[in-house]
Amino acid sequence: MFLEVVPVIRSIRGKDTFTYSGSDSNGYRIGDVVWIPWRNKTILGVVWKITSSKPSFPTKEVISVTEFSLSPEFIKFIEWFAQYYHVAKSHVLKISLPDFPKRKAKEKINQHKKENGEAFSIVRKNKIKSIISKYLDNPKSGTTFLYQRQDDVLSSIKELLIQCSGRTAIIVSEDIFAQYLCLVFDEHNPRIVTSGLGKNVLYNSWKKVFDKSEKLVLIGTKRLSLFPLTDFEQVIVIDPEDKFHKQWDMNPRYHVFRVAKKILELSSGNTIFFSQSPTIEQFKDKQVITEFIDEQEDPDVILVDVSSRQYDEFFGLLSESVKQGCDDSSVPFLWYNQKGSGSFFVCGNCKNLIKGIDQKKCSNCGSFDLQVRGHGTESLVKALRNAYPNRPIIEITKDNELANIDYKQHPIIVGTSYAFKVLDWSKIDYTAVIMIDHLIAMPNFRSEENVLHDLIKLRNYTNSLVVQTNVPEHRLFRALKEIFPIKWYSEIDVERQQLKLPPYGERILLRNKSTKETKVVYSDKDLPINSDWIIDREL
Repeated sequence: MFLEVVPVIRSIRGKDTFTYSGSDSNGYRIGDVVWIPWRNKTILGVVWKITSSKPSFPTKEVISVTEFSLSPEFIKFIEWFAQYYHVAKSHVLKISLPDFPKRKAKEKINQHKKENGEAFSIVRKNKIKSIISKYLDNPKSGTTFLYQRQDDVLSSIKELLIQCSGRTAIIVSEDIFAQYLCLVFDEHNPRIVTSGLGKNVLYNSWKKVFDKSEKLVLIGTKRLSLFPLTDFEQVIVIDPEDKFHKQWDMNPRYHVFRVAKKILELSSGNTIFFSQSPTIEQFKDKQVITEFIDEQEDPDVILVDVSSRQYDEFFGLLSESVKQGCDDSSVPFLWYNQKGSGSFFVCGNCKNLIKGIDQKKCSNCGSFDLQVRGHGTESLVKALRNAYPNRPIIEITKDNELANIDYKQHPIIVGTSYAFKVLDWSKIDYTAVIMIDHLIAMPNFRSEENVLHDLIKLRNYTNSLVVQTNVPEHRLFRALKEIFPIKWYSEIDVERQQLKLPPYGERILLRNKSTKETKVVYSDKDLPINSDWIIDREL
């Protein structure tokens, strides 16, 4: 018997299957995880094909068979992933399978504070239970439940876990939320799956997938989406629109939403999404359920028109309205999704470039119409410290995260989207968006959608949201004032369809590892054969 085996390594695309010999008595099956000799060491491999035809070259023999065998559906998933993301099957197995440790270790979960996840009335709880029960009676694969409050999600998942006697995977965007959910659903004995776990813990969780005799709940981040989930009864994805669901720091740069949709296609179970701001792809599927938010009032969003503002003591960053909000609030949060500081002005009259941000008028024509370019959180912090010398000013970005915030000191907090997961929102009593127009105007067909995702998340964290903008009549801000802006979704959907943009036409950015050249292809069928080209990201 001869076996075509895909080694669990990062090999070259198209050259990732190798022939080994195996004893007939072992009863090999396609999908078996085996130990194979590889140069001067022993590594894992997966049996991809079995044949009785002897090759024309000498072969090495498979060393042993593990207790694991990948299902036909998961094998198809690996093949799809390799084709779509333009990588070797061996590469996909390398990022999908855990390291097989030689000794075991106990699983540890960071003990974050477990808060009350159901702080609302019995009537509300019963409504949630009714919605979930109705869904279970008439299941729709790929359903998206639109929500505004996290309590709705937690109560819904509790109902889903009670009703499911088999296996459930819950995929979230960040480690800290996965740890929190493990504590919230502690009675179901969940296991956590994140890329930061030790190899023993990850292996033990992966091993549990193959034991179908007992109920299993896995909670994790994007690493969990590459587990063998094709025969799970339920795969639940929370906030698939969150940018942290994307893999940024390695090749392939996969997206949890796309992976979850493929799992749904290959499995007999259900994939369920809970979303604050569905993607256009979810809207196109016409399975967005709005019953959680049907009785809620439209949110309180205040737009501040700053189109006519001139330079002031706050470098043109803060309107009088937002300044007054900072004065009147105990703990305001000012969101500016751009790090760093500004370096120059542009004169609105003569288009002269003025370096530095300490000038009050144009040195060329004397105009006060100076337009800020390049400002970020550092600029804002500097202005606030000059204006409020006796008040703590805290900056929170990915490069500057604080472990603890003393809210009793009434600080003014400045941050990017990274601050969303750090703040205790029950202590924030005023929230303002300093500037977002530059992100809306970026030359990317997803710019408007991505900005709306961030703004809706921020809006849902607070009772009231103030937004400074030069274009208050923009359709995005009209959409922000509605819990589910059906008109905005319909308009974007029509535009994408007319221009054949995703989800009506794929667009993938490729990068050449050797030359650093980039190019866009419009289908996975257009991917080049040359292995130097890799997928940089989906567009």
